Amino acid sequence: MQRQSEGILLEIRAHGESSCICKVFTAEYGLVAGLVKGGRRKKSELTEGNVVQITHSRRLETQLGSLRLEVLSSPIIRIFDDMAKLQILRYQCELMAALLPEDMPQPKFYDRTKFMLETLGAEENYWAHLAEWELDILSAVGFGLSLTPENAVPCPDNSPLYYVSPRTGRAVSKTMGLPYHNKMLLLPKFFGGQEGGFLDVFSLTGHFLNHALAELAPYKKTLTTRQGLIDTMKTLT
Repeated sequence: MQRQSEGILLEIRAHGESSCICKVFTAEYGLVAGLVKGGRRKKSELTEGNVVQITHSRRLETQLGSLRLEVLSSPIIRIFDDMAKLQILRYQCELMAALLPEDMPQPKFYDRTKFMLETLGAEENYWAHLAEWELDILSAVGFGLSLTPENAVPCPDNSPLYYVSPRTGRAVSKTMGLPYHNKMLLLPKFFGGQEGGFLDVFSLTGHFLNHALAELAPYKKTLTTRQGLIDTMKTLT
């Protein structure tokens, strides 16, 4: 069986003396993993974030199969001198490799991710786009948040949304959440709340990303790339 698709190269792991096992987020098939023979000699092609054309061949669906890659574009070239943007690209690749399910198409999330990676070099408001992208990947893997008034926990007195339930991910009004405020998460202004800055934004998404990792990728307890991003943000804000 052979299949072809465009994709984003997410992860490269050495295998044997000269080969690599790569994970690619494809437009048509979702996450695809395969063996790239001689891949360790193709460092320019095998770079996280590269947009590639893949040919994935295997005889049985249960097999890993082999991958052939052709580079279509390399977003990292446009951001190699910007540490924060490099961290974002590497973090996104690491998170997708850990959370996305294999062989499950995610066309809208793929297009969203590709657009962000390819425009990252010219993007000034990249922290905001990263926060929105984290909501997107949470939705893509079944941990979506309900932060809008129509999806929030109903409140009889229509008081403004202020908290988020750490269990359900639904926004809660200040009146309803106040008795439990020590257990609630803050709904930042960026997501429609009343106060809070970008560190609060990433504290909120980070809580649910940790839950997703614990369930979907228990072998990867933390993402050091994300903590590096938060540390960088603190120096820039």
